[in-house]
This record gives sequence, C-alpha cells and structure tokens, in this order.
Amino acid sequence: MKRPLLSLTFASIAILLQLAVPASCRSEQIYITKVSDLSLFDCCTLDAQTYIAVGDVGKIYRTEDGGASWSEIPTPVRTPLFVVLPLDGSRVLAAGAAGVLLKSVDRGRQWEKTATGTDRHIFNMAFGSLLRGVAVGDWGTILYTEDGGETWRAVSLEEDRMLYGVAYADSGTAWVVGEAGFAARSDDGGRTWTSQPLPWEITLTAVAFKDARQGYMAGLDGLLAETIDGGQSWTRIQGIPPGAFYNLACAGPYTLAVGDYAVVLEKTISNPWRNWDLPPDLSVFWLNGVNLKILDGNLLAICVGKKGLFLKQTIPNP
Repeated sequence: MKRPLLSLTFASIAILLQLAVPASCRSEQIYITKVSDLSLFDCCTLDAQTYIAVGDVGKIYRTEDGGASWSEIPTPVRTPLFVVLPLDGSRVLAAGAAGVLLKSVDRGRQWEKTATGTDRHIFNMAFGSLLRGVAVGDWGTILYTEDGGETWRAVSLEEDRMLYGVAYADSGTAWVVGEAGFAARSDDGGRTWTSQPLPWEITLTAVAFKDARQGYMAGLDGLLAETIDGGQSWTRIQGIPPGAFYNLACAGPYTLAVGDYAVVLEKTISNPWRNWDLPPDLSVFWLNGVNLKILDGNLLAICVGKKGLFLKQTIPNP
C-alpha cells in the first residue's frame, strides 16, 4: 500500500527541531507571527482583516484584526483539516482526514459536520462557481457537488493515485494532480475526468490557474511547471531551488508557491520567480497553506505552516 504524502509529513514533524516562531516581527514588510503550537495546513481570506486557518486535530482559528490576534473556534472533529475554502461572503467549507467536511454559514464563527459519503482523506477542494465544485483525496478519490457542497457524489478515478491538488481554469474546465506525475482534466465542470500525459513522474502537490490558458503546477524535487495554452503542454521552470513545494495561489499579476524551508516564491507578469526575504531561522519550518486576494486595490498574501507559522504581506496597487 502506498503511503499518503501528507502522512509522511506528519511523521517527520516529531524529529524536527522544536524552535519557536518569533512573537511578532516584520521583515521587508512581511508580517510574521505564530497562531498556535499546532501545525496549520491551509488558510483563506474573507476580507482585509478576517482570515481563517485550519490544521492538526481539527483545529480552526479565526482573526478579525489582520492576524494580530487569533481565536480558536470549536469544531465537532479531532481529525486533521487540510483545506479551507470560502464560497461567498458567509459560507465556508473545511475538509480533511477520514472524509470529514465542515460547513459554516456565518463566516467561520460556527461549524457543523456535513456528509461526504466517503471515509477517505480529502486533501483539497476547488469551486468553479457558487454551486459547482470538486474535492480530491487519497486512492483516486474525487467528489463532485452541484449544490454548493450540500451533497456530494463520487466520480473517482480508476487509477489508484493520491490526489493532492485541484483547480478550475474556468467554470467548466478543472484539473487534478497527484502522485508520480499524475494529472487529469475535466471539461464538464468536474463530472468526468481524462488522464493527461506529463513529461515527468514527480509527485505533484498543487495546481493553480491565472486564467483559462495560463496555469502552474507544483510538486516535489523543486518542481514548478507552467502552461500558456490551457494545459495542452507544460514546461518545467528552470532555476528553481531544490525542495518540495506544497501549494500555489494566483491572483491578478501575482503567483505564489510555498513549501519546505519556509520558501515563498513570488512571480509577477514582468519579473521572474524570486524568494521572499525571510529570517534564516524560519528555514526549519514548512509552509503548506497560501492564499492570494485583491482587496481594495491591494494584493493580500497570507501563508501558514508548521507549528502555527503565519506570514502576511500586503502589496499596494499590484
């Protein structure tokens, strides 16, 4: 039996150095703080001051002051939560191990458990519209919804693959990626899927699209790849530092990739990939969650990771 990638991550945490994140500091206009002693796996932005982070043992944290202070929100589960996703101004979904799916209808203040019909881990989710979405997980699991996550049906692959990333290029076209360089595409919003050949067999952890034609994939071994033709071809980006990347986000002219050694790589339309300038002590941490959003004309970037690490940068007029 193949072991899930994220299980390997959990097993490695115990032997990593137990260093504390600085209480709160700024480095090159990047805000750095610690949300919790527990690791965080994903985050989302509701508005310029309100963010949600999810992580180990079913923990959900919420801030209304831009990350300066965080409140732990009670949940009905103790299993890890791997993904959190806002659907609109009020509704938010969070999912994780053993098929757990939580729903909030009040901007993340209260959560209730909802059925998915599976006990397999859910590693990621994406929505192409307010109603249509996809969740992916281990052993080829793909779940599809047409009612905003109220009900789900399995449209899983025959391939025995761990699926870690999912994204919509437009409302009708979606991609999933996973272990050993696996990728599949849906042209009907997520109902059916077709495997897509790629020129490598490196495990892929994330996929994101700027628009219907330009997108990115990320994975282990320093893999970042780009398409400019809607996924007809993918080219590996050269000059990327070694290490695993775990997540991607796109908004406006910016793309971010996060991963091991607290690496945050930033790409703009006019500039090549470059590292955020972070304190060297953070290199013992990994980052797994990243969110980009344009608010009030500014680009807001937030990241979360090992032992509650939280990063934020606001870029004026991107």
